Amino acid sequence: GEIPLILKLNNSDSLAKVDHPCSALTGTVKDAVRLGCVAIGYTIYPGSSARNQQYQDLRDLIAEAKDAGLPTVLWAYPRGNMSK
Repeated sequence: GEIPLILKLNNSDSLAKVDHPCSALTGTVKDAVRLGCVAIGYTIYPGSSARNQQYQDLRDLIAEAKDAGLPTVLWAYPRGNMSK
């Protein structure tokens, strides 16, 4: 309880850098509340082929976290071919 805890709700386990990562959902807002977290975290990959699903999942998680009184921390890493 002395160090604020953020539960990151998704994870990518690829060892190689891929252009189109798609993270698995590995936690829930309920898990964060149960663990006494001060916030949830989520990573998106703008430019990846899975970006639209990530945006939708993020929107839903933010709404659920807000209802639980938790802020959301967002990590965003551009992926895909940015030279076009």
